[in-house]
Amino acid sequence: MIKLICSDMDGTLVRDGGSDLPEGFADLVRELKKRGILFAAASGRPYSSIKHLFREVADDIIYICESGSFVIDKGEIIYSKCIERGQMEEILGEMRNAGGGDYFASGIKRAYCEKDNTTMSNWLKNDYKTDVICVEDILKVDDEIIELEFYDEKDAVGVIGEEFMKKYDGSNGVKAMDAGYMWVVCIRSDAGKGEAVKAVCEKYGIKKEEVMSFGDSQNDIDMLLASGESYAMETARDEIKKCAKYTAPNWEHDGVGNTIRKVLGI
Repeated sequence: MIKLICSDMDGTLVRDGGSDLPEGFADLVRELKKRGILFAAASGRPYSSIKHLFREVADDIIYICESGSFVIDKGEIIYSKCIERGQMEEILGEMRNAGGGDYFASGIKRAYCEKDNTTMSNWLKNDYKTDVICVEDILKVDDEIIELEFYDEKDAVGVIGEEFMKKYDGSNGVKAMDAGYMWVVCIRSDAGKGEAVKAVCEKYGIKKEEVMSFGDSQNDIDMLLASGESYAMETARDEIKKCAKYTAPNWEHDGVGNTIRKVLGI
C-alpha cells in the first residue's frame, strides 16, 4: 500500500520554470490526503518557489527543497544541511570564474544572486517565483547557505566543466549534480532527495515499499533508489531510467498525475 508519493518538479511534474500545477493536480493532492497518503514535492527549487507552485494546497504537502537539503513539514524544519563555509567559498569562486553562465545561492532565509536583471535572475523571480534578492557578495549575507546552483540556458554541465563535476563527486563533502540541462546543483554529500525521503519515512513510520516517486534528472537518482515504486520520466536519460522500476509519460502528458490516478484507482 502506498503511503508516501514524492515527485520532482521541473521536467517531471511541470515544464522547466513552470509556475502552475497541471490541471486537477491540486484536487489530486486533496484526494490523496483524504486517503491518508502523504505527498512530497521534491525539487532543487527553494521553499518559496515550491510553495508558490502548490499555493492551492500549500498546507497539505511536505516540502523537500534544495535537492533534499532542506525539508519542511507542517511548518516544521525536519532538517537543514548547510554547506561548510570554506567549501562554499571555493565553489562560489569557481562558479564566478567559469567563463560563462550564472549562479545563485539558496539560504534558509531566502535566495541570493550577484547579477541583477539577467536571464537567470528574471526567471527566478518571474517564473520560479523565488524569493531572491541581488547582493554585492553572497559570502557577506547573514544566512546559512544550503545549496549553490549554476545556470546556463543551454548546457550548464558543459559550461561549468567536467573537472568541476568530478571534483565535487561527493568524496570531499560536496556533490555536484545536474538538475536538467540548465542547472548544476551543489549540496552537501550527506544530503539529497533520497536522504530527505528517508527522513520523512522515519518520521511517519513508512517503509520503502510504501513509497512512490517520480524524477527525470541526476539529482533524482537517490530518491528513486529510496522508493519501492519508482518512475523515471520517459524523457529522462538512460542512466536515470536504469535507477527506476518503471517509466512514466512526461509533464506534457501529466505523467505524474495520470500514473498516480491509474495505480491508485482514483
